[in-house]
Amino acid sequence: MLRSILKLQLNKVLIRNFSSTTVKSSLSLSLRGNSNGYIQKLETLGGGKAHVIQNDLFEELGGTDLHPDPIHHLFSSVSGCQNITAKKVSEDLGIKIGKADIQTDSSLSLVLKDPKKYPGFKIDTLKVVYEVETNATDEQFDQLRELTEELCPIAQVFINSKGLQFDSIWVKKPLLE
Repeated sequence: MLRSILKLQLNKVLIRNFSSTTVKSSLSLSLRGNSNGYIQKLETLGGGKAHVIQNDLFEELGGTDLHPDPIHHLFSSVSGCQNITAKKVSEDLGIKIGKADIQTDSSLSLVLKDPKKYPGFKIDTLKVVYEVETNATDEQFDQLRELTEELCPIAQVFINSKGLQFDSIWVKKPLLE
């Protein structure tokens, strides 16, 4: 049943207008920029207006901590992608979603144990808790969660990562209109 729903939803997505253009069967996105020391500045290209993304490193590791580090950007990406995807999927399902409380928690282990060298990090666990106000029935809420996780490309990266425990926990709250 989920497959037939997915096919139906994908058909709707292919003909839906997004921004001012019709969604195509593929999307090309690029980043272009430069770095100076640990600070990196990238401009987004494709998929809408240009935006600037900046990365830095924690002070404890030698950076200036003027901008978020790439790990925080990565975790923000998965929660942001799920949030946007859930909103679009809810529209396709004909249900309303309101405000959401989102929290990510993770544990990372050091790759190298030598205190004189940059340690590198391995993501061991990542948990995303998504508490969302909705008027969905329990069945619709399950559909919303399943379709969102299936259609969110960043969640799929984590779901399909070997050696990583990824938990996506959804909590339904009453919609406050």
